[in-house]
Amino acid sequence: MNPGILGAAIPSDYDEGEPGLLLAKVSVSPDGDLILDEIASEELHIDKEHDIQTLAVSNVPAFGKSRGDVATALMKLLTGGVETYFGGLFLLIPFLLQIRVCDLARTLWPGKEKCSRGLAPAQVMLAIFFSAISGLKNLSKVGAVQDPGIAIAAGLPHLPSGATLHQHLNIIEASVLDEIKLKTARILKRIGMIRGRIINIDIHVSEYFGYQKLPEGHHGTKKKSVKCWCNMTAQDQDTGNPIFHYVYLRHQNPFEVLPGFINKVRSIVGGAPWFTLVFDREFFKGEFFARLVKMPKTKFITIAKNYKTIVEQLEQVPESAFHKLCEGKDLATTYIHVTDCAAPLRLLVIKVLDTGKLIGLITNDEKTAPEMLVIRYARRWRIENLFKDVEAFLKLDHLPGIRQPKIDSMLYIKFLAFSMFNYLRQQLGGQFASMNIESIYDALLHRKAHLQLVDDRLIVRFSFFKGQEIVIERYRNLDAKLRFHNIDPRIPWLGNARISFVFEDKDGIPVS
Repeated sequence: MNPGILGAAIPSDYDEGEPGLLLAKVSVSPDGDLILDEIASEELHIDKEHDIQTLAVSNVPAFGKSRGDVATALMKLLTGGVETYFGGLFLLIPFLLQIRVCDLARTLWPGKEKCSRGLAPAQVMLAIFFSAISGLKNLSKVGAVQDPGIAIAAGLPHLPSGATLHQHLNIIEASVLDEIKLKTARILKRIGMIRGRIINIDIHVSEYFGYQKLPEGHHGTKKKSVKCWCNMTAQDQDTGNPIFHYVYLRHQNPFEVLPGFINKVRSIVGGAPWFTLVFDREFFKGEFFARLVKMPKTKFITIAKNYKTIVEQLEQVPESAFHKLCEGKDLATTYIHVTDCAAPLRLLVIKVLDTGKLIGLITNDEKTAPEMLVIRYARRWRIENLFKDVEAFLKLDHLPGIRQPKIDSMLYIKFLAFSMFNYLRQQLGGQFASMNIESIYDALLHRKAHLQLVDDRLIVRFSFFKGQEIVIERYRNLDAKLRFHNIDPRIPWLGNARISFVFEDKDGIPVS
């Protein structure tokens, strides 16, 4: 595992290792899919001292001044010092420096003329990023947030109005979106947040409830035609991070999208000698399998549809071919012919002993042990958890309009927020490593702190919180760790100030 920029504080013998083979935990969902039931960590339930949804009914100042005036206002605010209940947001800044967020923002809004009203591209992007990562439901309420911490983390004296952020999202050009998504994913791959060996692919449907006319498509969960957008996503199974996504209207044929989509994923993971695509019944099509078989160094695993011809082939597997997979399930290996795919495909047949139900997994992977293939398919469920987490906290289905580039841009920033959440808990380890997004937010990001600019350094002084010992250790000697990784510790959107974290004990005394 890549130790990351905080890794110098991690003991040399620290190793999370590969996930164990939890064969006894393979279960079957109501629709026949396989789920690997991971051991769930105990969630923290901490009362929020301050809620982001507490909004001020006030007039938010417009950003009609120059960028210099905005910077001056921010420096004046920080020189006097302010209190925030979002001190933990500043713990993400070293990671944003590592992925060169200013360069990414300039890709979204190239040229000075693209961002107006005194805002720089990084400030716009980070205002949306930190608002999303703080749990704000939609952009319309951004400008009315009272707590100054979110705005300061984005390099602003106060957050802009929702209308201003909508205006900036509206001018993003479709031609830059693939560029920014590919550029970001390659950075995440380089720093170890994407391994690129086993890749889950799935489609998330977001229903549109507005009055604008959109083509309708079939909603699999609701089993009816609705106005909606689709988000085809590739997820790195090892790390849980999104790799690439594509937004399209439901009436489009996903099999027309898939070849180009897979090629983009391949261009991201790059040097991997092979990768395995894992997907569910929605992508079950012989012509698609035939195309994948011809792709170099590409393997796939999927679950068989309950077509009559396939069920008959499953039932023909003799009892003598089965061996024990795990408690209550047996496994057999054979081959199957699928219509429109000339090549015979490897078939793993799982028998659920108490019901006699047969489940077929189809793959072109001839070398990997069948038990490991079952594990890999069972972990396909992690992409469902990704959609669930991003929707529950980052509001995946809160679409900012009906324009494809605008929706795509918003999803890009929300997926980036999820990746930064994931990177933070990976870097901290310990009790934080297995927390979900909401638990990380409660335990770490939603923390009281005092912010003050002293000379050229932003001091973030935290009030005592549970588990801070791990954070203190990881963030010790931060400047040196950043420089070791060739990262300039100066923060461009905060006037090139460097950042220091101070932690108090229960008596309010700074601890080293």
